[in-house]
Amino acid sequence: MRRTCPALLTALFLAATPAAAQQPGGGTAPAYPGNTLELRHPGPIVAGTVVTVRLSGHAEWNEATGPSTIPFTLSMYAQDADVDGACSPSYGQQLTKSINLPGLNASASITGFVLSDDITINPSPPSTGIDWAIDSVPFAIRPGIERVLLCGYQRYVIDDVAWFQLPVRIAQPTCRALRRSVTRPGSLRLRCNVSGRATVILRRAGKTRIVSTRISSRDGGAAVPTRRLRRGVYSVSVRIGQLALGSSFRVRVR
Repeated sequence: MRRTCPALLTALFLAATPAAAQQPGGGTAPAYPGNTLELRHPGPIVAGTVVTVRLSGHAEWNEATGPSTIPFTLSMYAQDADVDGACSPSYGQQLTKSINLPGLNASASITGFVLSDDITINPSPPSTGIDWAIDSVPFAIRPGIERVLLCGYQRYVIDDVAWFQLPVRIAQPTCRALRRSVTRPGSLRLRCNVSGRATVILRRAGKTRIVSTRISSRDGGAAVPTRRLRRGVYSVSVRIGQLALGSSFRVRVR
């Protein structure tokens, strides 16, 4: 496989940086023609929830492969787009940038590299190249972040081969009442943008009642029984574990 010096490769990559910041796109190093990388995620990511991102592309060694062929490696970084509006086209520059810019890392993981270097693209001997697709390891974006750039990197040993940046909107976790008034013993209906076992905290006149419910993964709906609640106006908040689902809201129980 043809190789080039890291300094020249970085310069060539920088020249290929997308002109429009925070637009999806990437590039391939001239020394590694035929290699492509793309990141995909349908719709926004809800902060605090565990998600994966689809990485795909074509890996090309430009020669017949065999047992001794060195595989490519993949990495992906979750970057706060309001701190820095573009991914670096170089893996090394991205890593250095993450150290020097406070608040850049938008991921709940320790380093922000949510797809680690032990993920490899292996050849299919004797073919010179393969089409490939893989999901990132699960990760979460911390609440409060509004926009991220997912920065993907394909490398050969220490050389940058291909890169891709994907801008993604971050939705904050929320839960709301479909109606602000409910008559006992009917249920208080909720609509949320997350799913799972949730805790509903109802406060009234200095007293607190805690009710468990399950938020549907199909439509984000949940039901809270009211038969044991006294009539009156309640302040309601919803949590999944330590994750608050938006601000509290008021509901009248009749």
